[in-house]
Amino acid sequence: MVKTLCCMPNNVAYITLYNAYDYARRHPGFRMETKKLYRDAMEAYKAYERRLYAATENRMFHLDDLTANCRKRYGDITDKEYFEFWQDIGSRGYTLALPHLQALTHKFRTQLKKRDTPHYEILAHQLLAQTMLTTAVAFHRSAITLAIDKDKVPSEIAGKLYGQFSLAAVEKKFSKALLSLYPHSVGLDEVEERNIEMTVKDITDIFANEENINKVLIDGVADNEDIFRTKGEMKKTLRQCAEQLD
Repeated sequence: MVKTLCCMPNNVAYITLYNAYDYARRHPGFRMETKKLYRDAMEAYKAYERRLYAATENRMFHLDDLTANCRKRYGDITDKEYFEFWQDIGSRGYTLALPHLQALTHKFRTQLKKRDTPHYEILAHQLLAQTMLTTAVAFHRSAITLAIDKDKVPSEIAGKLYGQFSLAAVEKKFSKALLSLYPHSVGLDEVEERNIEMTVKDITDIFANEENINKVLIDGVADNEDIFRTKGEMKKTLRQCAEQLD
């Protein structure tokens, strides 16, 4: 459940993180300590990836841990390729949420520009990434709570079992990098805060919607035929996904 629920928010957060890093490199303040802090944030994300696909315990992407029926679906692929399949599925949430992500970026851009903030376009993308990382972290916490309450996973086990899906370390390092690049408060008023919260809620609703979760899964399966052992196995998987929507 946690693996499924974190799929879209985590991978959409990465897309905004990567975009923010690309924009940050264009800022005149991106040098010395600030550059190091941003690189630390990107390295923290790479460490998060390695924890998932190369885990030695609580493994979530180890093909040999799959049931025989599930394993036979896939061809001669590596654990990392299986993990990248999960990433590809989740990244499709970016397209689903794109109008709201663009709206959120526009709101940040407008607020920064209104305050005569230099390089407001660059900073708007930093705030978007920070918001999406924070959203992913909150989503992960909610998913663990759901696993405890609904799946009856003992709380002391849930944290160890699913903690690897948390982007908290990445969010912490990115926030530190952003503070180095822009050590000022945006200073949103109550109306602006509420507008931001409403758009973030729209995005989280997209990530939590069961039809959307199945849609990105179906699209991901259809577009990654090469990881399946045969075309028949791919079609069988598609049928199973479609049945969940009925």
